[in-house]
Amino acid sequence: MKYLFSIIFIIYLKSSCAQLTITNGASPASLVATLLGGGVTASNVTFQGVFNSSAVYQVGAFSAVGTVSTNLGMNNGVVMCTGKTSDIPLALATFPGSSNFSSSGLTSTCSNGEIRQGGSCPVYINDVDVLAGAQNYYNAAVLEFDFIPNNTNVSFNYVFGSEEYDQTGSFAINYNCSTYNDKFGFIISGTGIAGGQGYTADGRNIAVLSNGSQVSINSVNDGVVGASGGSPSAANCSSANPAWINNSPSSDFKGAINGIQFNGNTKVLTASQSGLIAGSTYHIKLIVTDVNDGAYDSGVFLQAGSFSSPTILPITLLGFNGNCKNNGIDLTWQTASETNNELFTIERSIDGINFIAIGQINGSVSTSTLKSYYFSDANPISGINYYRLKQKDLDGTLTVHNIISVDTPCNDINSVNEISIYPNPINSSFTLDLNLNVISEIGIIITNSLGQEIKTISNKSFEKGLQLISIDTENFSSGIYLVKTIINNKIITNKIIKL
Repeated sequence: MKYLFSIIFIIYLKSSCAQLTITNGASPASLVATLLGGGVTASNVTFQGVFNSSAVYQVGAFSAVGTVSTNLGMNNGVVMCTGKTSDIPLALATFPGSSNFSSSGLTSTCSNGEIRQGGSCPVYINDVDVLAGAQNYYNAAVLEFDFIPNNTNVSFNYVFGSEEYDQTGSFAINYNCSTYNDKFGFIISGTGIAGGQGYTADGRNIAVLSNGSQVSINSVNDGVVGASGGSPSAANCSSANPAWINNSPSSDFKGAINGIQFNGNTKVLTASQSGLIAGSTYHIKLIVTDVNDGAYDSGVFLQAGSFSSPTILPITLLGFNGNCKNNGIDLTWQTASETNNELFTIERSIDGINFIAIGQINGSVSTSTLKSYYFSDANPISGINYYRLKQKDLDGTLTVHNIISVDTPCNDINSVNEISIYPNPINSSFTLDLNLNVISEIGIIITNSLGQEIKTISNKSFEKGLQLISIDTENFSSGIYLVKTIINNKIITNKIIKL
């Protein structure tokens, strides 16, 4: 079952100047619960590493606001690191290069839970060893759990950062392209997974770049070969990322983020795995580790709500609208993408329950570009007409989409003459554009792909004419949402995509 998110604030760290807050003390199960999005449940959560040893943690919850949130690319989630989570926030007035973030307090004591390969009390974990490339590893943190996907795919968003990246200032260091190559891995195992990489249960590391390179300092950096660490050389970067070119930054590298201690961070990266069996149990293991030294630390930010197994629809329908005209009812719709889409059948009903087909429009088969469609019902009934789209795949699979209603005859009974949403897909907000025929009461309900209400805007009176309503979606997770616009007790539904 999906864990309920209930956090007892055992330790609370907040800098009055910082815009990144780390909260320690929540159980690993509660932390995983914050990561879960739609279509996936989790169980059997465990964490290996330092967890509440003299108030020191290697995993905790984070929240970001302002410029930190904007630059990091996420507002909240779980953070894991090879040092103390409490050391990650940095006051905004403090440049990351003016201080160093090291693993002080995480040296081997044989009782604090530290994971390291050597020392007086070594802890050997096969998957950490494989991720580190059979090199010495230090201060590893491992969060793992079982999960069941509702569909055949799973994905999540993350940002990798490190103190070993190129840093100028009074504490200048640069471990780029050295053998001190800290890494992050996301190991998935289960039915149908064949990693062939040496991980437990033939697991597969899906935290990789688009060219298949593992996520590490040497595969993602600013292109400057360092002078620190072990044997720095451009060859170390080339072997970690074949696409890396000396003195050219990686396209995945963002750089330092003001308010975060790490000298550099990646952009928001997405790990994904397809070909899963819906309803089967899989295992996931998230690992971040220092490699070949434990002096300077690395970490990973995992976005809340992004670990998901969303339904993959044959089309991404952005909107379905009907407008009453003197010569009938014009139906229009748009798709953002289509996969094996053979055709649309337009259906009409007088009661919203029993539908008959009134026409067909060929689909675009497979496309990732915006497509617009039009159909005119020249013989609508008098009164309320209900319409829906039935989409057919090349293999015959049918998908029925949302229902809309249009009144006839065409007069002021139609409250709205036109409605549109832009931009779509969206980032932090969108605008609802309405052209009202009469003074209208308007309310808005936004639901996610599971039908859960995410945002509600209470009824408000609007004057006749063009009205623009701006809606904030900054805290929405990536995914598909339905925007239900209620105009004088009638509902118009549109679909939006949050990037």
